[in-house]
Amino acid sequence: MVRDFVVNLHDLPRQEGAHIHIERDVEAPGDMRVGMIGVKPGSQLHLDVDLTSASEGVYVSGTVTGQIQGECARCLSDISYSDTQPLGELAYYPERLKAILADDEENDPSDYAHISGETVDVEPMVRDALLVALPLTPLCQPECKGLCPVCGLRLDDLPADHHHAATPAAGDDIFSELERALLADSAPESVGSPQSASTEPRAQRRQHQQEQYVHGSAQEGDQQ
Repeated sequence: MVRDFVVNLHDLPRQEGAHIHIERDVEAPGDMRVGMIGVKPGSQLHLDVDLTSASEGVYVSGTVTGQIQGECARCLSDISYSDTQPLGELAYYPERLKAILADDEENDPSDYAHISGETVDVEPMVRDALLVALPLTPLCQPECKGLCPVCGLRLDDLPADHHHAATPAAGDDIFSELERALLADSAPESVGSPQSASTEPRAQRRQHQQEQYVHGSAQEGDQQ
């Protein structure tokens, strides 16, 4: 397993339609995380991708599989599962990217995958694919009842008639402060946060590219 997300394009002819296939296991970095859930740091990310030459760059398609871990937002139980997400994005040739950026001064170069020399860094694609698929409110199970506000035990592990002789007044129980802390921690990860907003234009462009290249390939196959 390697740490390098950079793929060498030396063996890929620039002729439009030429393609190569690559499978690689990459070590997950420690910052692929949103709130209470993310990719397990140091775990194996399996890349299974096709690189296809296009007129404007190289189209990267395929899948990435990684190990997700986190905590349930209701009961704080550990969450762990394997997730596979599709990849599909065009990495632009330098000259084409330069023209795109020149058309609009507000364009951010970091929003575009691009080719540097004979290599392309697929980490931003992998990051976007996995993080966008993470739940905003991770749950160990959809029906999770959370924690007892008095004793702090997991309600799903307790009998149905679990109760206490006296319950604390609203806002005085031992979990009120924890709840406020969790809400404060999750606030920056809301839908309108800078991180989620920064992925939206790229995600929309990626969807358009997938439609363009996947549907275009299908039409070429029908004509043949």
